[in-house]
Amino acid sequence: MASLGNRPLLLQLIQNMVVGGAQRTASRLMNLPGITVELATYDQINRLSARNYAGVLLHVWCAVRDSATMNWPPALDLNTERLLVFNHDWHGELNVKADAYIVYSRFTAENVRADGPVLIIPGAIPLHYYRTTTRTERQLPGKVSVGRLSTMHSGKINIDTIHYWPQIAADTFWVAGDGPELAKIKKTYQSDSRFRFPGQINPREVPQFLTNIDIFLYDTAWHIESFCYVILEAMAAGCVVVARDQGAIAELISPGVDGFLFHSDEQAIDVCNMLIHDPGLRSRVSMQARQHATLYSLDRFYETVLSAFGWA
Repeated sequence: MASLGNRPLLLQLIQNMVVGGAQRTASRLMNLPGITVELATYDQINRLSARNYAGVLLHVWCAVRDSATMNWPPALDLNTERLLVFNHDWHGELNVKADAYIVYSRFTAENVRADGPVLIIPGAIPLHYYRTTTRTERQLPGKVSVGRLSTMHSGKINIDTIHYWPQIAADTFWVAGDGPELAKIKKTYQSDSRFRFPGQINPREVPQFLTNIDIFLYDTAWHIESFCYVILEAMAAGCVVVARDQGAIAELISPGVDGFLFHSDEQAIDVCNMLIHDPGLRSRVSMQARQHATLYSLDRFYETVLSAFGWA
């Protein structure tokens, strides 16, 4: 087995390290226990051809919207004993004869076409950052906050995504994140003093920021979630998640137990207003959400990835 010292040598290969779910996963896998992990982007492939690796983990997603073609590297001529491909999108054509393909969810497993075995490995979050956060219980209906956190790109959010929020009886609306859509959204809601736009939140500050939000109301413009880290983070922080039932999101939430799902804007308004006027229900669901999030530990994630490579 290719190794560095007595530790197997794993290469993670990814197109870029621009902020996103794939990049977040790749960063967390740099800490695989008992493994020496290297990470390279596609523009560095040429210098890797002479190395021998015990394993290569190739991170991919769909190259273009509404296309099942993946963003494969221009060449994949690497010396490795085992090649695994981690597909971070919700669908795709997986056809590079990898030893196995990893996806986050059953939803994705049902929507990909692969020429090899497909393994479902849900993502994970650093739960220790959330154990130290404290949440202020806001008992009065008029003091409840609704919010969300995402990149401000057209697939994730636009004006239409939150057009119904003013009909919710919340005291504050937090719309966090940065990107091209932010300026238009801020301009649209500049006359409503309930809206707050804190901009980009540093990853280390996400757990504490989320304690400002009682109800985490999540929907996307056209992006379909293959997993959804931010919902898991909101649950770990004790937010009551209210999310549109699309993509893999339903696999993270048991409706009425540790969160809520909606199918229309009107239903989202009704659920949020119900929660605003029922602090007892918010408290119960918040506790269940925190408990559910503990299933997505980094230890569990590392163990299943190591097992996929045959190193567990």
